[in-house]
Amino acid sequence: MGNYLEDDIGHVVRLDKETLPLIATKWIKCHHPIELTIEWLIKFGFEEALNGWWSPCEEYSYREGNFYLGANIFLAKIDYVHQLQNIYTVLQSREL
Repeated sequence: MGNYLEDDIGHVVRLDKETLPLIATKWIKCHHPIELTIEWLIKFGFEEALNGWWSPCEEYSYREGNFYLGANIFLAKIDYVHQLQNIYTVLQSREL
């Protein structure tokens, strides 16, 4: 819940209890994962540093498509917004 998707014309939709039932319809077939960009990192409160981007809680960093605990402990390859949302929620027990 709470993950973002984008449709073929660029509309961003957040999956929640109202939009989740649409998954079973054709509507969801025209939606796809959103590529994680600098703009999305900024929206989520990440701040740029010399060695990548740091999370709002300053425990995690992101650089070159990889998510780390601190600066060096690799946790996951992250290409899409929903992947970042999911790992952050699991690790912090709260949504970005």
